[in-house]
Amino acid sequence: MRLKRSSWYAVVIVSAVATSALLTGSATAARTPGWRIDSVVFQDDPVIPPLPGDLIADSASDAWAMWYHSPYPYVGHWTRGAWHDVTMPKSLTPGLSVVAFGASSPRNVWVFQEYPSNVAVRYNGTHWLAQSMPSWVVDDAHASDNSVDAVAAGSSSVWVFNTYDRYIPGSPQDHYASWYNGRGWTRTNLPGVPYSADALATNDVWVLGATVKTAGTRQPVWIMMHWNGKSWSSAAIPLPKIPKGATLTDDSLVAVTSRNFWIEQLVTNPQRVLADYLMNWNGKRWQRVSPPVELGPLAEDGYGGIWTAAGGSGTHYHFYHYSAGHWTRYMAPVISYNVAANPQGLAWIPGGRSMWAWDSETLSGEEPSSTVGVIFRYGP
Repeated sequence: MRLKRSSWYAVVIVSAVATSALLTGSATAARTPGWRIDSVVFQDDPVIPPLPGDLIADSASDAWAMWYHSPYPYVGHWTRGAWHDVTMPKSLTPGLSVVAFGASSPRNVWVFQEYPSNVAVRYNGTHWLAQSMPSWVVDDAHASDNSVDAVAAGSSSVWVFNTYDRYIPGSPQDHYASWYNGRGWTRTNLPGVPYSADALATNDVWVLGATVKTAGTRQPVWIMMHWNGKSWSSAAIPLPKIPKGATLTDDSLVAVTSRNFWIEQLVTNPQRVLADYLMNWNGKRWQRVSPPVELGPLAEDGYGGIWTAAGGSGTHYHFYHYSAGHWTRYMAPVISYNVAANPQGLAWIPGGRSMWAWDSETLSGEEPSSTVGVIFRYGP
């Protein structure tokens, strides 16, 4: 998985740390069950720069977290009801620069790197292994600007996409997908240039992108692409009204079922955000939803709704839940007496209504200053 640009400041590293200075916030519009600090998982002194990362929950009892720290990435594994440190063999990770991360089970975890880009690091449930692969799986040009997306599916497969990054001028516009099926790699052409991907199964893969002719232009034609196990198909996405001189960007694909998915549509001009929409395909029609705030990271709730996290006034941040046509707001917990959480990512925990979220912040008022990583949880 590759985080959207606004979410690349997440860091969560599993270790023991004192929690005496931590406080938990209360929800402003809903108090039960609310969000809470589940684990204080990292504290580094002296302060380090914020690290990109991600967290993937593949079941109610299993989740993986990765933080792209050099020279060795930090890995956390949720199992047996708690977060545990995972040590990757240093022989596999000399100067490992992570560009994408995917996991679908305790036996199918993938880490893709910038160099050497033709070798991935894979966990098979017992051992970490070096997995050789063709050079086109992770294109060097995309690896250098971190525009790579990986989605694991099934018991042993993974999809890799060299995505277009609108934040990088001149970003390459490749339009193919790479699939490892448990035995070898296959390259398939896509109907368009990929921006974001999600997978529900090996034969149910969704990709948000733009047509080959319009990708990278001021007004790309946005499409949804779908892999049914044999071939790719595509369909157009309805456009909102766009003022003259503005730009439309579709982003943050979240696939819920094969007939239900969410995307974000962002309308901007060079000065500011003009509009931010949620678009939902329910299997029959598109629905456009206007959120109460500019959207942050997105995640499904397991019941057809969607979660996001966004800032409020001052240092106040909130979680927002959309379900059955209504928005509910929850205050993000306070990390320290002078630091509110700014959640950088969300993940649904399969099998119920519980959620993970994570953040990293600098405790500048502490002595000495330090960077702290926190995992939040909603529900049981």
